[in-house]
Amino acid sequence: MDAPLVLAHAGEEALVLLPVLAFLAIYMIRVRRQAREREEAEARASAGGAGHGRTAGATGRRPCSYCGTDLEDGDERCPSCGFRADPGAARPATRGAGPLLLAVALAAATLTACSTGPSPDEEGPVPRAVAEEAVLGLCEAAAVLPDDPAAAETAFFDRAHDALHEIAGAVQELDRAAAAELLTAKEAVEAGFRDGEVLPGEIERLIGSTGRALGALGLEAPACPA
Repeated sequence: MDAPLVLAHAGEEALVLLPVLAFLAIYMIRVRRQAREREEAEARASAGGAGHGRTAGATGRRPCSYCGTDLEDGDERCPSCGFRADPGAARPATRGAGPLLLAVALAAATLTACSTGPSPDEEGPVPRAVAEEAVLGLCEAAAVLPDDPAAAETAFFDRAHDALHEIAGAVQELDRAAAAELLTAKEAVEAGFRDGEVLPGEIERLIGSTGRALGALGLEAPACPA
């Protein structure tokens, strides 16, 4: 791949990843701020509990470890802030990590999609391999037709037929005249094989129609082998 194309592709990846990286930065700032606020609230609650002599064993009440509000023994959550009431319960290590993990996964998926895009040969409405198979199958049919009509028919239906349908369907949206010309020429060859009267000129006409349809799709038809 040319260097300018590589640089352009890398620039596109950077533009796609910028919003994801910005989200990660903002989220990390928010997580750190919340952690600092929680630590400060816990410190205030501990200081307040020590000053007033509030212990779970002596009074049956205890302060919320987040905001300091008095809790009853049966409270599962603080009625003021909603924080889980059990101060001895260990906080999960991944608490609040869901959005962060999602953002990381999104960034990885985006980078993978950008770096493993379609190869140049597969880009466009019709893969280059399909275009080449259609033309070269017709070339083979034209080459063997005079001496072996059965082999010519096999080459046409096994190699070119389905590919020609794919090309016609793709070019229909861009050039209706080219699509109609291709389908008409293809049907003439099909009828000739069906009736046992296909002429070399009909296959040559179909090769030309296929080339023009591929040109409308931005593809170059390969030349028949000498």
